[in-house]
Amino acid sequence: MSRSARPIVLTLLTLILSAVRAQAAAPATLKWRDLVNHPKRPGIMATVLDGRLLDGNGQTLAVKPVDYYIIYYAASTCPRWAVFSPKFVAYYNEHLAGRDDLQVVVWSTERPKSSILKYMRDHQMPFATLNDDNAGMVVYAFRKQGVIVNIPGFIVIDRFGRELYSTGGTGEAQTIPTAEASLEKIAALLP
Repeated sequence: MSRSARPIVLTLLTLILSAVRAQAAAPATLKWRDLVNHPKRPGIMATVLDGRLLDGNGQTLAVKPVDYYIIYYAASTCPRWAVFSPKFVAYYNEHLAGRDDLQVVVWSTERPKSSILKYMRDHQMPFATLNDDNAGMVVYAFRKQGVIVNIPGFIVIDRFGRELYSTGGTGEAQTIPTAEASLEKIAALLP
């Protein structure tokens, strides 16, 4: 096994072990199909993101085991993102901030990470960002979710990693009005 494959294999084994533990912790009267459809069944995304999130200061942030994750694709050097992000923060603060069932994760592949962290601090973004140095399995978890071609972009997933909404994959330009319309679509799909 190559050195680069070891972290991926370890992450996969951790995820499998977590699922086995969740199944073992279920009451003995539940059948497998009951566990799969049980509303309190633990999601996989909290495990996938655990230890891989940073706050705006670059400190490791605990993942919230929530029902929905909004993955916000971003780059501090993108002019559209610079215009839209303050609008998203204001929308989030007004409509989504009090929700216990939701976490926003900023996904930026910028190197060094300090540039996106500075942008997040300067614009008071109350979100987590992905620590690319420790991303491991997260990249593979989102590969099937489609590709965000233009930013700003969103993928909304549930706690099991199922895509509920995405702005990506079309190759069409993402404009500020389409990004703003995405916020209304996201709000409409969340209960």
